[in-house]
Amino acid sequence: PTNNEALKSSNHVTAVRQSKPIIKKVGTKDNTDGEFLGVEKKVWIYLHRIKRSVTADAVVKYVKSDSAFENVEVSVKELPSQESQNKCFVLSAPFSFKDQLYNPAFWPSGVGI
Repeated sequence: PTNNEALKSSNHVTAVRQSKPIIKKVGTKDNTDGEFLGVEKKVWIYLHRIKRSVTADAVVKYVKSDSAFENVEVSVKELPSQESQNKCFVLSAPFSFKDQLYNPAFWPSGVGI
């Protein structure tokens, strides 16, 4: 039997095996020819509770106004929402900025992260 499959014992009790965590490995070798390369790891953040008047460009402008993000590639995409609801966005940036972006003190009052 494989992981998460139910096993029947002789007394008709069902036992379930827990699946083992999958360990992902990432290459570390420097590639000098430049043809076969991996991509930079990114952080993705869901921003919500944002006023309807805010645009994706306004979010990018706000993030880049911080001196640490001046020369950093940041992308923001608006997620679909109903006209009666607040807006929500997804932001991506290099993974090295994860702690700073998840810090509530970085974001304006009322914005959910």
